[in-house]
Formats: sequence, structure tokens, C-alpha cells
Amino acid sequence: MSLESVLQQLRHNLGKDYLASGLIGLDGIHLAFDSLEPDFDEARMAAELADVLSNMMDLARQIAAGNINYIILATERCKILLYPVTTGGDSNYFSCLNIKAEGNMGKAILEMEKARKILENELI
Repeated sequence: MSLESVLQQLRHNLGKDYLASGLIGLDGIHLAFDSLEPDFDEARMAAELADVLSNMMDLARQIAAGNINYIILATERCKILLYPVTTGGDSNYFSCLNIKAEGNMGKAILEMEKARKILENELI
């Protein structure tokens, strides 16, 4: 299954809650992106999120918090879920999902876990 088809499956499964999804590296490069907004700046979002991820991973190491399972950024307009693609340690790739503020976070986490398993197999 291609990276793009995994993201399209997220869009389909999350329905009206979905805004955008992507696969980004810690280097700020996006490998795939899917957005409902035609003028969405994938490169900028990937670079900004990679910076957030790097800072969060450093913080987790500094306070000996263990491996990151996922990160949620919630604003008044949306929720962004950042999910490591590989398990058991530092991941170089994260999937990201942007849903509406009132979107179902439980369903989003479930769908991201399903996508993670597929993406991990694609990237290894």
C-alpha cells in the first residue's frame, strides 16, 4: 500500500472530522501529504512540526519520560496528532493528523494506530 493511499484511508475513515494528514521526517521533509485545503503549504507545516517533534523528543529524554507514544496539539480551531511511525524508541518518521477542534480524538488515535502499522511496514 502506498503512503498516499494510507493517508487517503485516514481521510475516508475520519469523514467530516478530517482536515489533513501527512508523513514527515524529523529533518522536516514531508514524504506524503493529503489536505482538504487546495493551497495548503505542506513543506512549511512539515518543517514546523519537525521542530516541535525534535523539541518534544529532547524534553522527553531530559526528564527521562520514556518513548513518545503520541503528541496532541489542541487549539481553538483544530487538533493535531503526531504519531511515531516506528515503535520502541526514537522514530525518524512521524505521521500527523489534523482534525477539527470538535473532532473525535479517540477515533483519530485508533485510526492513527492502524495507519502506523501499515506505514512502519512501508518504511522498513
